[in-house]
Amino acid sequence: MPHAADSERALLGAMLSSKAAVAAAADRINAADFYIPAHATIFTAVLNAWAGGVDGDPVAVGGELDDHGQLEQVGGLMALFELVQQAAPAGSISWHVKRVTDAAVLRRLYHAGTEIVQLANTATPASSGDAVHRAQEALAEVPNDSSSSTRAIGDVLPEVMDDLDAAENGESAGKDPVSTGFMDLDRLMNGGLRPGQMIIVGARPGCGKTTVCLDMMRHAAIREGKTALMFSLEMSTAEVSQRVLSAESGVPFVRMQRNELTADDWRAMTETVQRIERAPLLISDDPQMTMTSIQAKARRLSQQHDLGLIVVDYLQLLTAGGKTESRQQEVSGFSRQLKLMAKDLGVPVVAAAQLNRGVEGRGDEAKPRLSDLRESGSLEQDADIVMFIDRPDAKDPGHARAGEADLIVAKHRGGNTGTVTLASRLAVCQFSNFSKR
Repeated sequence: MPHAADSERALLGAMLSSKAAVAAAADRINAADFYIPAHATIFTAVLNAWAGGVDGDPVAVGGELDDHGQLEQVGGLMALFELVQQAAPAGSISWHVKRVTDAAVLRRLYHAGTEIVQLANTATPASSGDAVHRAQEALAEVPNDSSSSTRAIGDVLPEVMDDLDAAENGESAGKDPVSTGFMDLDRLMNGGLRPGQMIIVGARPGCGKTTVCLDMMRHAAIREGKTALMFSLEMSTAEVSQRVLSAESGVPFVRMQRNELTADDWRAMTETVQRIERAPLLISDDPQMTMTSIQAKARRLSQQHDLGLIVVDYLQLLTAGGKTESRQQEVSGFSRQLKLMAKDLGVPVVAAAQLNRGVEGRGDEAKPRLSDLRESGSLEQDADIVMFIDRPDAKDPGHARAGEADLIVAKHRGGNTGTVTLASRLAVCQFSNFSKR
């Protein structure tokens, strides 16, 4: 199996000799990264001694191991002193850490590959979908190098200043915000949706949460040319495509469904198809997809395309693919994983979510609020932005504001909250910028 036993010994020797070496390695490597079991045991003992304020020298670490009945297992006190003689110089600690962790990644990859081969050999055609999901989970457990995640602020500030200077001069500094297509909302969002943000779009059934998500996705892909990826657990790829076609062509969706299309409709749709057929808009409609399969597919597609936006429709239809203690715990897990995916890929992730019936019980004029998010308070905590759709005519078709919709930004981490009014054009599967005219 891939391993770097010499670097393991050099690293442990340095940690047994110097507190500085312990500090340099502690947050970049863990016991599971060591190939030799005795080395993993010694590493843990060094950290325990260090955490207790004791110098991690061979005698102190030997005492720690002896207290747990492990000293003889690692070769006795003499083995610790032999490691000290092989200690790496202070300047090469990072190099040895990387060798050990790189070998650990290769071993995990090997084990994941072995598990995938076993799955392929034992699965039946009927269970192939489950086997694929389990294979994706196995690969997802192979970690990436995260040693660069901790940086001194002095190293980061010059980059921040360069980004601000580039933005002031109208130059691109990394990934630009993704415009939502709604001018007032973009202003409230300080230019649009930003890389790494998780955005929740919540509404009661039939109020248009999917339509708002599609509007953002259409604008990103068709207007801005940014690759947009949608995971649709409710609608097929064909239905999503029909809705996009309806919104872009202005042909009512119901006429498509009833086969009542006119010659003008066909002309408008043909022109629209020619205009948008090469738009970078990707749709995945597997109804059995799990959070793990979404992460795996998004990670793979991000390597093939420069993803600009990810949409998940909708959150409560997701499953974990295994047993969990409760549905609330399951949704909390989805929430955290979506946020981590957004941060890891550097892409805004928009997730549609249902609201519970509490909003309806407060009366016809009640507005959605954060506590109405269904099944988990983690959605409210993890999301950078939470917005709700409120349509007065959804409850009262004769309402004085029929045809209008409020997009309520109830949470905006690092920005303003407020309400944006949109024009509701659900007959052609879209919301649009509102004008009092």
